Amino acid sequence: MASARAAERLLYDASDPGYRSDPYPLYASLRATDPVHRSPRGFWVLTRYEDIDLVQRDARCSRGLRPDDGMVAAWGGWSSPIAAELCTWMMHQDGADHARLRGLVGKAFHPPGIRLLRARVQTIVDGLLDKVLGGGAMEVIADLALPLPVAVISELMGLSVDDHEQTGRWARAVGHAFDDVLTPETLGQTELAIREITSYMRTKLGQAGGDGAGILSTLQAAQSGELLRERELVSTANLLLFAGFETTRNLIGNGFLALLRHPEELEKLRTRRDLLPNAVLELLRYDSPVQANRRVAREPVEVGGVEIAAGEKMLLLLGAANRDPARFEDPDRLDVARPGVRPLSFGGGVHFCLGAPLALLEAEIAISSLIRRLEGVELAGPVQWADNVFLRGLEALPVTFTPPLQARPQRER
Repeated sequence: MASARAAERLLYDASDPGYRSDPYPLYASLRATDPVHRSPRGFWVLTRYEDIDLVQRDARCSRGLRPDDGMVAAWGGWSSPIAAELCTWMMHQDGADHARLRGLVGKAFHPPGIRLLRARVQTIVDGLLDKVLGGGAMEVIADLALPLPVAVISELMGLSVDDHEQTGRWARAVGHAFDDVLTPETLGQTELAIREITSYMRTKLGQAGGDGAGILSTLQAAQSGELLRERELVSTANLLLFAGFETTRNLIGNGFLALLRHPEELEKLRTRRDLLPNAVLELLRYDSPVQANRRVAREPVEVGGVEIAAGEKMLLLLGAANRDPARFEDPDRLDVARPGVRPLSFGGGVHFCLGAPLALLEAEIAISSLIRRLEGVELAGPVQWADNVFLRGLEALPVTFTPPLQARPQRER
């Protein structure tokens, strides 16, 4: 009966003007009235934590893209430039190809190795904050949340990326390929970004190698050993650069905004630094930088008491799952000391995000440094959300604060 009601009207409508600034009231309504429903647009919409967690772990629910997938059609078909690039990414592969690609880069993101980067990440953060502390104002996204992850992933890959703003523009354009509604203008921007980043990466790959440093050299060695095709080499490098900072930038921005809007929680972190690792997970849950994921049922599967046929598509609203009252007590409340936080933002199963440990480390150091070094910090203007449904993040986050005494300019005598 619930699915019949859903067929009559569009319950999940990401084009609603209020959705991008605050999608959570809609999520609450969907969970309460029709948590597993078939949209008139031809896919199933899932909103509950338990259902989405199970689907992300179920091998019958594929993330691999095929020529008949609606997303591929929206990109212009299987042979379109966008599909040719994005369908090669490991996140859109299943089975042996996914395991092969993931295995080639996985060791670089193992938690023990990532923890060794703590000192280097702290140095980068301190350097970025040193540039703005004397002025009493900063734009958190441009001054920290964007350049930090670009610098870190670039070093890991063995690159030298100086223009983080250009890299950010490429990432935003490519990110729009996963949006709910695509326009000819959006597709054109995505195609251009893919051409430019591919050209850039081919140049960098031509310069890499020889010193044996960085993930790029590892990928080139795999290609020499015939474990990686040339197209896969470039596309995997593109993916790592894109995924290596997009989610992290949004986690830092969304998380710090949430703390500014909840000063009691920010103050709690000033006095309880031991809460920071847990706080980052809570910030990830509270306002997820990745709001949705997709799966296709390769076999019939029952989800939340609803039978989903083979070949049908599912939209997993991760942001809704992370605020599910059946999983989290008082889920709309930010609580940096919340016990048992396990958000679904990084996916699950074989497709759990490789870069999750790195993103969490960078966010913890960035947010703890902002809290420690910015006294009297306040929002300095309205925030602007990026025009993307699935990748939720801020275009800008201006703040003011009290400059440290030693950083303040001396008056002329």
